[in-house]
Amino acid sequence: METSGSDELPVDIVYNILSRMPIKSLARFQCVSKVWCKYINDTYFETMHNAKRGAMKVDPTMLMMFQLDLYPYASSSLTMLVTNEGEKSATTHEEVVIATKNPPPYMEFGCKDWGPRFILEDIILGSCKGLIFSSQDNNVDDRSTVLLVINPLKRKCYKLPPIKIWSCTSSAFQEREACGLGYDDSTNTYKMVCVVLRNQDKIRSYDHDDDDVVKEDLCTVVHDVVLGGTANSSSSSSSWRKIPALPAYPISGEAVFANGCLHWLVSILLEYWPSNAVGKVVCFDLTKEEFGLIDPRNTLIRMGREHLVDLDGQVGLVYDDISTRHTSCIEVWLLNHETKCWVLHCRFDRKPPLRHNTFIKVIGYWNKDAGDLLITDTTCRRRLFIYRLKQGVLHEANFIYQGYLATTTNIRLYQPTFSSILRRSINNR
Repeated sequence: METSGSDELPVDIVYNILSRMPIKSLARFQCVSKVWCKYINDTYFETMHNAKRGAMKVDPTMLMMFQLDLYPYASSSLTMLVTNEGEKSATTHEEVVIATKNPPPYMEFGCKDWGPRFILEDIILGSCKGLIFSSQDNNVDDRSTVLLVINPLKRKCYKLPPIKIWSCTSSAFQEREACGLGYDDSTNTYKMVCVVLRNQDKIRSYDHDDDDVVKEDLCTVVHDVVLGGTANSSSSSSSWRKIPALPAYPISGEAVFANGCLHWLVSILLEYWPSNAVGKVVCFDLTKEEFGLIDPRNTLIRMGREHLVDLDGQVGLVYDDISTRHTSCIEVWLLNHETKCWVLHCRFDRKPPLRHNTFIKVIGYWNKDAGDLLITDTTCRRRLFIYRLKQGVLHEANFIYQGYLATTTNIRLYQPTFSSILRRSINNR
């Protein structure tokens, strides 16, 4: 029987043991020896691990807090959060206590100071299969941006080549383009996709239902992200490549990656919003590198704000209705991947502890099996709420943080994945 080398254990036994380990442990085990690192980065082991862990409890979802500090320079920090649930509170609901691990922070990285922002309110611009991304530098002269891909499990950052992805009009940033990080299973490649304006200084009004006018200023570029090297290193893929595919409409907001596709909402910043674009979602197939359209949910469009959210691998759409002051409600819909139709997950009224004059943001599933949701207030990201689907109740979590809290704070859910810990080149093109 073949042995594993210096450890003198049969290879099949080592594979069997490692395949039952959590992903966070495997990330550390790669440092044990060259032999173990070789095993963990073997494509056979990846298949074996997925099969074994699929029958067991998956790695727990972690809560992470990102903060942006502008002094003395723009810098962000990542702090891991821990939760404690089960004690009864005075309101008879289970009390959820969320606190920081000691000592914070877990990781620090450079981050762009956007200045006064209307929609660009997040430090983290998106995520995919164990990686997240932000923006680090801003060249004022040519308005270029350096996107930063972050691997929290390894505490590493990878810089992408500079690209112009934002337009600036007068003194305020306007979101005219969008980007998203996805994973192409056919080539085991992470891809950053950006839809940009060819002419960054040209702001035009779009005519009703005129797709050609919308498309003529848009350009789609893709960067194949190669993970490797040391912390804060550049991606080894040297440039962005232009592809012929274009979305039917400008897109905006955070992209959600699910079922091999990136999903964006049609931009709400069109000066004249075509009637046939209201509520639609633009999708991008990472393997075919083609865009598509998903029809809106079959409900009356009212006054409110929408955003997409990753609900454990499903595309969720959150509609926050503020059409009236006292009867506003919040709806959460799920996209059926097969039928491309929206299914209502839950609907609940806005009432205390939620405020009437602010929008909410659904962060993700607090408990997937029960369908419970983790929610935050867009004006105060340090207020966290749990919506209990089966009980139909919403209550505020007890957030405990000792230390300095920056003005800009984001709370994110993080699920470790096998592809995020690999040391082999994941670009097989």
